[in-house]
Amino acid sequence: MWSMDQGGKKFQLKWPWNWLACGLFVAGAWWFLGIFSVLLAALFLGWQKKRHPDAVPQGGYCMDRTRKRLARLLWALLYLFFAFAGGVCLYMQMQEDRSLWEMGDWAFTIFSGVLCLGGVVLGLVETYMDLRDAFFPAKSRLAQSIRSQLPYPEEAPPVEELFAMVDKDIQASGQWFDRVAIGKEWVLGDDVSSIARIRGVFSRDEIKVRYTNGRRQSTRIVELWIVDDRQQLQCTSLRKPAELQAAVSCLRLRAPEARFDDYCNLSSFTAQTSEEWQAAERSFVRRRDQRLAEAAERERLRDRSGAVYVPPVQPPQREARPQGRLTLSDRTGATREYSFFTRRDVELAGEGLSSGTYTAAALFAGPRYLYLKAGDRLDGRVTVHASRPDSDKLRVFETKCTGRQAKEWLLQMFEGIFAPDFAQWKDVTKQMERAQK
Repeated sequence: MWSMDQGGKKFQLKWPWNWLACGLFVAGAWWFLGIFSVLLAALFLGWQKKRHPDAVPQGGYCMDRTRKRLARLLWALLYLFFAFAGGVCLYMQMQEDRSLWEMGDWAFTIFSGVLCLGGVVLGLVETYMDLRDAFFPAKSRLAQSIRSQLPYPEEAPPVEELFAMVDKDIQASGQWFDRVAIGKEWVLGDDVSSIARIRGVFSRDEIKVRYTNGRRQSTRIVELWIVDDRQQLQCTSLRKPAELQAAVSCLRLRAPEARFDDYCNLSSFTAQTSEEWQAAERSFVRRRDQRLAEAAERERLRDRSGAVYVPPVQPPQREARPQGRLTLSDRTGATREYSFFTRRDVELAGEGLSSGTYTAAALFAGPRYLYLKAGDRLDGRVTVHASRPDSDKLRVFETKCTGRQAKEWLLQMFEGIFAPDFAQWKDVTKQMERAQK
C-alpha cells in the first residue's frame, strides 16, 4: 500500500491506493471545494512523483502508462456534461409551441440534439477506452502497439512478458524526454515503437493562432511523430519544445538511417507509392547493413585496452602533445588526469560519455576549458560548461546537448576551433563565482 525509503524518511502511496485516495478525497471534498478538489488531488500525485523521481513505477513503465489513462476520464465527464446541456436544451425546445418556429429555432433544436447524441457517444467511448486500458492491459492500446510489431503477432506472449520486454530496455538504457522514453530497442510514448522498424521521425512544433471576439488566442502544439516500416504512425504529445528536439537528437543516434524531417513533410513521406516505398526500404537496409558491418569490423580490431583501430581514411592524426590537460571521471568516482593525449583519446572520451563509461570529462587549453557531465535517467542530455576569456573577466556559460554534439565540441576544443554561439547559452559566471567563495 505504501513504502518508506532509506530509513523511512519519504512516504510513498502506491497504486492503486494513490488513485483510490485521490478519488475518495475528490468525492468527499467536491461539495466544499468543487473543481479545486481535483486540482489538489493532481497536485498530490505530482508531489509524490517529484519526491521519487528515480523510482520505477509499480508494475513497470508500460503498466504505469496504461493506468494514467484514468486521468482522461475527465474528458469523458466533459463530453457527458455537454451531452446533458444539449439534452436540457432539446427538452425545453420540444415543450414549446412549434407552430410559430422560425428557421433559427429549428436549427438550434437540431444542434441541441446532435450535441446531446455526440456527447453521449464520445463520453461512453472515452470511458470504455480508459477503463479498458487501466484494468484490462492485455487489450490496451499500448499492448496492441507492441504486439503488432512482433514477427508473429498472433503468437505473441502474455501482456506481462510484452510489457517486461519494453520495461527492461527502458530501465537498462532508457533516456527520458518529457513523456517519451528512448531505449536501445524501444521507444515508449503514447504508443510503443520498435527502433529497428523506425523509418521516419517528424517533429511538430507549431503555434496555432485564432481570433475570437477581437481577442487573440494561441495554442502551441508539440508532437513527436514516428513512421515504421508498415507505414503506421505513432504520435506522442510533449509539453516542452526543448524536450522534443532532444528526443529527436537521441533518435538520430538510435536510428541513423531513418529520415528526419519536419511535420509539414510527413504527408508526402507516407503518401509514397509502393514502388517508391520499396526503393526507400532497400536503401535503408543497405545503409544499415553497411553500418553494422563497419561496427563489427571495429569490434574485431579492438585490442585489449579497449581502443579501436580503424584503417586510416584521413590524414594521420597529430602525435600526443603536452598542451592542455584532459581529465576523466568514471562511475566509481575515480578521476584520471592526462597531460599527453591524442585526438583519438579525446574522441574516446566523448564516446565514453554517451556509453556511460565516464560520468564527466574536462578539457583545459590555457584559460579556456570545456567541462562535460553525463546525463542521468531523467535527462539523458550532457550538461556542458565552457569558459570564454573576455577583456574584463573569464566568463562561464552552460547548456545541454546530446552525446554526439558533446563529442564534436570536445574535438573542436582539441583542434582549437571551438567557437559556439554563446548567445544561445546561459551565463553562469556569477553562480560559479559565488560557489568558489
